[in-house]
Amino acid sequence: MLNLQEGDTFVSGAKAQALVSRAIKLGQTLRFQPATAKIASLVQLVVLALGIWAIAAENPVWWQGILAAIGTFVISVAVVWIVATVGRDRKAYWANMSHAGVVVVHPASGELCLCEALAHGVAFSPIDKYESDNIVFIPSSKGMNTSDLGRFRDFVYSVVEAKTRYGFVMFASLFIYCVTAGIAFMPTLVLYKSGTSICSGFACDALTGPYRWTHEAIFQMPANMWADLADKLDLSW
Repeated sequence: MLNLQEGDTFVSGAKAQALVSRAIKLGQTLRFQPATAKIASLVQLVVLALGIWAIAAENPVWWQGILAAIGTFVISVAVVWIVATVGRDRKAYWANMSHAGVVVVHPASGELCLCEALAHGVAFSPIDKYESDNIVFIPSSKGMNTSDLGRFRDFVYSVVEAKTRYGFVMFASLFIYCVTAGIAFMPTLVLYKSGTSICSGFACDALTGPYRWTHEAIFQMPANMWADLADKLDLSW
């Protein structure tokens, strides 16, 4: 195991099978596998086109047309998920992580601990919370000086104290991310509400300063964070 230092980060989720975890992995697959994304977008557009054609041919009353359009959209989303599930590279890092956090000194015990955004809010967790084969630590502290670490620590403590949480808007944003990820020619839609954060967004915000990201911190998924740090720290999966 890495000789952990304050300022390090981590990614996990190889064993996570909950709905949100699976959605994040599939969304990352579509972002990191362009060929799979193109197939998913093509199939999704075909489903949507056929649905619109069928609705127009039937010429239903307005409320039936709305229900049919919603049903068509739901089916198209399911098709995208199926394509991503079948086509994903299961050994790739983007298919094996759905969560992220940071390593910090606990303000009460003075011991190293994890700090992560959970459903109930950003909180401290034991350093050994995750099994060794379900977590990968990243030596991000190497790129930080004393001033960076001080700012990092202050930020983490302030977020915990503020009881920052995911919130409904952030969960909705994750859903929209996965839906739009399959439509390659469209920009990804991101919803955000002040006082909320996703796990990797929180970690990237904590490291902003010594590190710069390919996307805004609130849009950084765990795989994006890993890719950026791996490039800067010369790491391999």
